[in-house]
Amino acid sequence: MPVETAVYGIEMYHLQGVLVVPIPAGIHDQPAIELQRVILERIKRTGVKGVVIDVAGVSIIESSVARTISRTAKMAALLGARTILTGLRPGVVAALIDRDIDFSGLLTAATLDAGIRDLKSEDGAQSISPENR
Repeated sequence: MPVETAVYGIEMYHLQGVLVVPIPAGIHDQPAIELQRVILERIKRTGVKGVVIDVAGVSIIESSVARTISRTAKMAALLGARTILTGLRPGVVAALIDRDIDFSGLLTAATLDAGIRDLKSEDGAQSISPENR
């Protein structure tokens, strides 16, 4: 599994044909924006069709970082890559909903393994939609 250090020490890697991006605890605006740029460049350069953004290590997420993650998924889709957000904790989910952050259409899975499996199967992931709130 080739590991590439992206930005601010955040390592992205390819696993089973999917770009995996673990989000570290305490990430702030500027690193998130730079990470977004690098993710989009990797999608374009490698042609990867799936991205997993794993937030399992995050117990608190800033609203601006959450919005950047949501926009990254939408931008990735325009480049032809499906994105799944994995590892969401109940407290993070509650905070995101309380802050009314738009994750509509974003696919989610409980774990990294489930996210990769869902991306590869194309029909197992669950989309966040107003009905699922």
